[in-house]
Amino acid sequence: MSKKKVVLDDIVSKLRRINESDGYVTKFYQSPTEYKKLKKEGESEPYERPYEKKLVERGLPTDNKVSEEVLKYYFQTDERLRKNDDLNTVLVKVTLLNAFYRTTIDNINLVAVARYICSLHFDELINSQKDEKPNFDLVKKFAYHQIDDLPEIGDNSFLQFRIKTRNGNKEHANNLYSFSTKYCAWHKPDVYPIVDSYTKGVLYHLVNDNIEIKEYMNLENGITDEQLNDYFSYYEIYEKFRKYLRTKNQINVSMKDLDIFLWSYGEENMIYR
Repeated sequence: MSKKKVVLDDIVSKLRRINESDGYVTKFYQSPTEYKKLKKEGESEPYERPYEKKLVERGLPTDNKVSEEVLKYYFQTDERLRKNDDLNTVLVKVTLLNAFYRTTIDNINLVAVARYICSLHFDELINSQKDEKPNFDLVKKFAYHQIDDLPEIGDNSFLQFRIKTRNGNKEHANNLYSFSTKYCAWHKPDVYPIVDSYTKGVLYHLVNDNIEIKEYMNLENGITDEQLNDYFSYYEIYEKFRKYLRTKNQINVSMKDLDIFLWSYGEENMIYR
């Protein structure tokens, strides 16, 4: 776990620049026209890899833009593919999301995950909320395998997936917490914030290292890993931070923008939980 301090002023300053340039999503997946505009205005280089700059200068989309457009087509654009009751369709979405977002589900488990999603009655659950808030029960069932029965399989033992840890070749049983939030977020990006090790790490240190945030959120004792690993608590912390940005800094950032920013900031500075 990273121990690097997260400086509030640095976060706010970066988010303000992102907000003023029409959002981080625009900058992250730039078109050639957007790139030239930013370059002319003296913006910092947005690309991690030199070849991405060359792609844009030649009028070609970046890797991120291609992957996001493919996911958008399967999860949002095509009405038939959006549904989650056909095993073949769901398997394609699980495989694409796992590959593009590096969620480390082993290939041998991809079919099991797809079959599990079909068994959840996913579409009914994700569309059951009328107040534009997440269905926390859906995420809990999805993430921690809380499903009454799987008639096609028989038991839930196959749902304890095996992945590599960060510290070498030792393996451990893993849940689908991060993957479940990504899968839900791609169906409803304005309702479900994405959770992963980087977003948790940045929020953890953002709150615990800064008195102003703790006071604003009424969290005198800070936040814990247990709270970040509970989606209801994570959502409340996440939304309180968005409210802080709006009321105290006049920064109105979408969930999609904030998700990408937290992930990018955490990866760049190796801040994770």
